[in-house]
Amino acid sequence: MKRRSDIEIKIDILKSLRGEPKKKTKVMYATNTSWNAFCTKLKELIAAGLVEEKAVSSQGDEVYYSLTTDGLKVIELFDTLVNKMSKEE
Repeated sequence: MKRRSDIEIKIDILKSLRGEPKKKTKVMYATNTSWNAFCTKLKELIAAGLVEEKAVSSQGDEVYYSLTTDGLKVIELFDTLVNKMSKEE
């Protein structure tokens, strides 16, 4: 089985956040990523402005994650690139 690169894992995280905001564990399971690797990649995506945290309750104990406009653009660019590359083969 081929291992995914960091960029592939990050793209999978971004794609899993399309639609409604989700909690960390739901995204982690959807991307089939270990907890430590997932948390590291998620922090990087937040720092890059591709994912945002949203505290739902007043205590901030329920945190959801969603895709930013820039995150959506990255997914679209990645998909376009993959499609162009697959047509060339």
